[in-house]
Amino acid sequence: MAVASVDQMVIDTLKERLGDRAEKADQDFLRRVADMGSERLGRYKTALEYYEGEKGALLTDRAKTFLQRSGLPYGENYCSTVVDALAERLAVVGVTTDLAEKDAETGEESDALGEWLWDTFDQNRGDETQATVHSGSLKYGDGFVLVDFNPDRGIPRLTWNSPTLVLPFYEDGVLAYCSKVWNTTAKSPTNPSGKPIRRLNIYYPHKVEKWFSMASDSEGAQWVEWLDDGDSVWPTPWIGKDGAPLGVPVFHFRNMRTADLGQAEHWQSIPQQDLLNKQLVDLSNVMDHQGFPQRWALGVSDTSSLTTDPGVVWTSENTTAQFGQFAAADPGGLLKAVESTLIRIATRSRTPAHLVYLSGGLPSGESLKTAESGLVAKVKNRQIYFGGVWAEVFRMAAMVADTFGAPAETPPVHLPELRALSLNVRWQDPETRNEKEHLDALTVMSALGVSKETILSMIPGIDPAEEEEKKARAMPDIGEAGNNLMDLATTNPPEVLPQAGEKPAIPAKGGQFKGK
Repeated sequence: MAVASVDQMVIDTLKERLGDRAEKADQDFLRRVADMGSERLGRYKTALEYYEGEKGALLTDRAKTFLQRSGLPYGENYCSTVVDALAERLAVVGVTTDLAEKDAETGEESDALGEWLWDTFDQNRGDETQATVHSGSLKYGDGFVLVDFNPDRGIPRLTWNSPTLVLPFYEDGVLAYCSKVWNTTAKSPTNPSGKPIRRLNIYYPHKVEKWFSMASDSEGAQWVEWLDDGDSVWPTPWIGKDGAPLGVPVFHFRNMRTADLGQAEHWQSIPQQDLLNKQLVDLSNVMDHQGFPQRWALGVSDTSSLTTDPGVVWTSENTTAQFGQFAAADPGGLLKAVESTLIRIATRSRTPAHLVYLSGGLPSGESLKTAESGLVAKVKNRQIYFGGVWAEVFRMAAMVADTFGAPAETPPVHLPELRALSLNVRWQDPETRNEKEHLDALTVMSALGVSKETILSMIPGIDPAEEEEKKARAMPDIGEAGNNLMDLATTNPPEVLPQAGEKPAIPAKGGQFKGK
């Protein structure tokens, strides 16, 4: 294939590494899958700008002088509140499988695969990763996690990918393949000098096609095969040890699904955010121009002495002169309009009103539970949809480790059993609880036979695995202390018990007890 924008040396390198190439790349198809879509990217851009507060209010030049002195756009940003209130309550705290076994003696459940999966998640800085995934998927509406193998560390790798770089393709509601496009200057056998290039990866269930172009955009790109260091074949096979495809390694987190894509959590609040900024600017202008009483004078020819400095009294030699003042504007109506808009933002997004508008103090008890019921319902809904995606991320991580990892690093369960087992993602309880009532409820659950691990996972700030390790480390000390207590309790017991009405025996020096 004669590609004018690619060095002949690169073409020769490809031929040397890959042999005779068919050179029949479908450029129309490649350009189509590399096009992220201007409308789609525009929605992501708008959602991000409103989340970050970059879409401020429209101001006059005078208003800019005191409302944008910092250089930042002026506006009260509640779009971020709508997103963050939900994201902060989404936290994966564990994963279990249907292979869990109960110890006959202790009654405790053990799940070797679940522990391996959670350890792999922890090695991928799972807490930070999931916070990024949840927040990003909510503020964009879409988010992607790519699972591959990290040969340097010998473990599966979980990577967050922005939806501005990844485009999913569905067939009958099932993800058929994904494309990812990005710009880079990375050096490789295909780009030995590190020139600015555009990369394209297409992830299929059974292979990964890697392409690159010297063009700065996808529309005019002429795509050529790309080779990473260590690649000996093209495309890269994505087949498990059992000979079956591993599946598309890109996982789509869709918020409020609309067809094949999601919707930003604050999307429906954006018009109200614009209205709020308008009302706040109006309030600022009223207070700036009419926030103080305005004096007026009639029949005064020289007004240079008529100032509004404190203590100044206006006078005139003209006996027919008249003086008066206009009352300051009442901001009450605008303040009520602002409050009404804030309440509509909270109501429309099911965000607790006290997070956007605090009046009369924070709610507590049953009032707090009622105020947060809409948010809690949203969290549980996202747990269902996001939890299913996380379960498949964990499954792919296990299959990738089993296929590409060293024997000592593979999971305790192997293909094809990994494909069929059931995975369950455990979430942190999203409800705000009274601590005493919550602990009382956990005590009842324990009495009913609920496992200790489950109960520990429901206590905020406690990781069940870490707690068991700490307990195991503390056991020798507890045992030694217990033995000391037992020694004290059994040393030189009294020979005669005191009778009714008698004083108890008092130990003499040396530990011997005196009788009567």
